[in-house]
Amino acid sequence: MHINNNIPHEIVELSEIKKAYNHYLSSYEAQQDIENYTYIAENRNTINHHLRELYTKIALQQQTQKAHNQNVRYTKYTACTIEKSAILHFNSDSRFSITE
Repeated sequence: MHINNNIPHEIVELSEIKKAYNHYLSSYEAQQDIENYTYIAENRNTINHHLRELYTKIALQQQTQKAHNQNVRYTKYTACTIEKSAILHFNSDSRFSITE
């Protein structure tokens, strides 16, 4: 279980590691050493997976915090006379019909 304060720190750490992996994988040395290349590429994929998990966790936490902080407001919409007459004319016109 992650502590809320550690998630951004873990994201930064994993992003830096991923950056270093990408830098190495784009080098000439990595293209010559296939075993090391495949090992680091697999590690990069696992880091990508963990980063996605952390980003979803932090997004869910932010959504729940927003939901707890917001008050529910109800507003009642009252249509003006022009809107009411337009709706009545639309409903009475036989050219328009709702089909299911």
